Amino acid sequence: KYLPNQFYIVSINNLSKLQVNFYIKLAEYTDINMYLLSPGNDLWNRINTEEGIVNFTENINFEKEDKETIEKIFGSFGARFQNLIDVNISEHDIQLNSYFPYVDPTVSKNNEKKVTLLKQVQKQIIENNYKNKILIKGKDESLVLQASSNYLDQLKFIKNKIQEIIDSDKDISFNDIAIVSPQIEKIKPYLKYVFNSDFKIPYFALFEDYREISGIYNFLFEIIDISKKRISFDEINSLLSNRTAQDIFNFDDKEKEEILLIIKDSGFHWGLDSLERHGEFENTLEWTIQRITLGLLYDEDFFIKEKNLKSYIPKNSSLDLDKWVCLLSKIKDYINLFRSKNSFLNWLMIIRQILNDFQNQNYLFIDEIKNITEILNKYSKLVNTNTNLDINVLQEILNLCFSNRKRNPDKRRNEILISDMEKVRLIPHKIIFLMDMNENFYPRKVTKENINLLNKFFRLGDPSVRDKDLYMFLELLISCREKLIITWSEIDDKKQNLEISMPIRKFNKILDKDFNYADIRELNNTSELNNTSEL
Repeated sequence: KYLPNQFYIVSINNLSKLQVNFYIKLAEYTDINMYLLSPGNDLWNRINTEEGIVNFTENINFEKEDKETIEKIFGSFGARFQNLIDVNISEHDIQLNSYFPYVDPTVSKNNEKKVTLLKQVQKQIIENNYKNKILIKGKDESLVLQASSNYLDQLKFIKNKIQEIIDSDKDISFNDIAIVSPQIEKIKPYLKYVFNSDFKIPYFALFEDYREISGIYNFLFEIIDISKKRISFDEINSLLSNRTAQDIFNFDDKEKEEILLIIKDSGFHWGLDSLERHGEFENTLEWTIQRITLGLLYDEDFFIKEKNLKSYIPKNSSLDLDKWVCLLSKIKDYINLFRSKNSFLNWLMIIRQILNDFQNQNYLFIDEIKNITEILNKYSKLVNTNTNLDINVLQEILNLCFSNRKRNPDKRRNEILISDMEKVRLIPHKIIFLMDMNENFYPRKVTKENINLLNKFFRLGDPSVRDKDLYMFLELLISCREKLIITWSEIDDKKQNLEISMPIRKFNKILDKDFNYADIRELNNTSELNNTSEL
């Protein structure tokens, strides 16, 4: 008699075993709804738009006969959550730095008459009540399903849609928008091409580290990484294949292939110099450079007996060998600089020296080099040690210095957020584009390992990648404030047909079944509904 019809338990990821057992027992007498989501401060008022703000009364009667619904009672608690904390802090003189990671950035539209499709779906999910039909009045673009031919067309559609939204609504800025994908690696190659061409749209890629952002830093880091290895033909090939290296020193793949043939033909085997080969000078990179240099100065028969060194002149070469001798010598010097132990300040001097050399070779990289230098200068104030550090420690410091800067969403300015579902599913945004909703990508396909005992003896409650992926969609849907636009590709990069994800197909059918078509006949000509009707 005194139990409500339904309980709503939100954010249950930290429940103790005792609490779980309590709710299991309670579920024998009433409905228990548990949600692994972070609702934000005004979730309940957002999904109660048609009722307006839910009033909180001091005297609450929990009997079923009470006219006020349980959903309204819980909603009023959610609406006054911040006030409840403030009162308790004041009464008990508690010193607390209260921080809400998922505070709703939108303004509640309590006076609007039209309840959007998105809000109606959110309310059905939270209430666990699907008896009421979904009603749409007029044109509603709060929940859109859009097919595209491929990844590139998806991104182009999203870019144009973003610009359209920004131009039409002054209350929405770029940082109110997120682009989410279950397989972010697939769209990486297209991002710069799409968002930086024609009109530029600023974006913050949460998955990126600084090596993916800065070609200069990527090349510098590759030199550091190769300095730890034994120098062979593969290492030289890797450095010369770096696109930024080709831009800095002004050569292309054709020249690279030709110089690699010359290096191999001249007798290079492995080793940077005699130090790496334990005193043996012959067949090292330094020995090879000196052979080519002698070939530029003397004829083919010139021979230095003391070094067992003979001049080398390549046949039918179109290369500027003076330029390549200089370049190979620079690479050798760079590697030798990193094959030492230095204090952090000395390491910074070495890095600045190399960056200045890059800048002297190609002045177009001045801004990029300046940014790297500024980051290093700021971090140098935090590292106060004269201890000599080897190259492995240097790499760890650089990773910490640059990766933290870009991976922290707090550093985002007025930029759209691009990330995978898992990282941003609980971060509220006014506009969310959920792309790549294809059967091949969502939910993720998992290869079962025989060695994993969970696969042999699965019990209720054991982790499931598929269930986790499915739930992430619900979390993302609840986090969306105004528009959720779901897209997918019909063809992959190998021209093979792609199917829409089965959960999204079912989701569309549920919506299709619940629509009140008497109110939405005028929408039949819109591209969004035409696409959904094909499913």
